[in-house]
Amino acid sequence: MKSVIETLEAQENKIAEIEAAIKNLPDNTLGVKEIKNVLESINEIVEGISFPIQEMRELSRSIADLRLQLNQPVQNSVKHHHHFPKIAWVTVVFFLALTIVCPGWYATGTALKKYKANDTKYRYLKLYGNNSLKETLFVTDSLHRIYPDMRDSVIQKEEENRQVFELLQEAKRKEKEAEELKRKANQK
Repeated sequence: MKSVIETLEAQENKIAEIEAAIKNLPDNTLGVKEIKNVLESINEIVEGISFPIQEMRELSRSIADLRLQLNQPVQNSVKHHHHFPKIAWVTVVFFLALTIVCPGWYATGTALKKYKANDTKYRYLKLYGNNSLKETLFVTDSLHRIYPDMRDSVIQKEEENRQVFELLQEAKRKEKEAEELKRKANQK
């Protein structure tokens, strides 16, 4: 702004010097007209160079606003957003499903192998067994068809046999203990 003002003042001083020099010149009508034309063109140029007052006010307001903004430091905040891709979720879900289903498949395969083995054994006994064994198998098949709850009764009978076996083992153990106590008593 200072340089623009200084330039304008310098031009005004030159114009004043030129006007003073023109007044000191002898009265020559052609020279004066030419000089007047030159002066008018210089005045037009000077008037064309007007000082941008409105723009300077806007500039000073903008500078003041920028000063205020620069006085307040910028707040930097970093927000971390972690995300887990959808394909990873799908992979985890499939893995868990496979982990749950695989033991079921294994158990089913094992049970199927047992059923096939038992079926093969039964069919073998039917084919190569003696006549009394074949009759027993046929009677058992007939009983199973007539009495569908046969499985429960067989399980119950097995449980009773197991309990009897355990009681017999406990009786044998107690008999041994009693014999040892008798031996100890006889030794004293």
